[in-house]
Amino acid sequence: MEWDKVKFESFRPSYEKYFDTYLNDKSITEYVSFSKWDSSLIFYKDDFAGFYKTITPDEEKNDKEIYIALIPKYRKKGMASYVVNTLTNNIFTASPDCEYVHLSIDKENTSSINLANNCGFIENSRLEQELRETGDNRTLVFSRKNPFYVKENQINHLSK
Repeated sequence: MEWDKVKFESFRPSYEKYFDTYLNDKSITEYVSFSKWDSSLIFYKDDFAGFYKTITPDEEKNDKEIYIALIPKYRKKGMASYVVNTLTNNIFTASPDCEYVHLSIDKENTSSINLANNCGFIENSRLEQELRETGDNRTLVFSRKNPFYVKENQINHLSK
């Protein structure tokens, strides 16, 4: 694949057709939900390839979580790895106060587990235990530490 042909786009009204078509497709929404209000789109050579979103799961921390879903024709081609690595690196570069990026993955989704491992994410048993305490026994959490991480008070000190 030509990685320079992958584009990340925010929602705009002309993209509504992709949400209408694909959000009813269980192969896209089996593990995560996407909506035009909180999701962005992935294109390859102007062809729709999937959805992604990033969230801040805990307001007390500046960690981020990435969710992606590719349509079947773009799976098993390396695109998911490219998307996760690109989004993760963009977050780390833009947010030095973000200590970790996380991926939440269903324990039966072996393709995504392999993706997480191949992209340098490590299973996070502490966060998984927090999920177990809320009754979620299906989700595995993988984390990758920001190599540029600077605590917020250090950022304030450096900017003076």
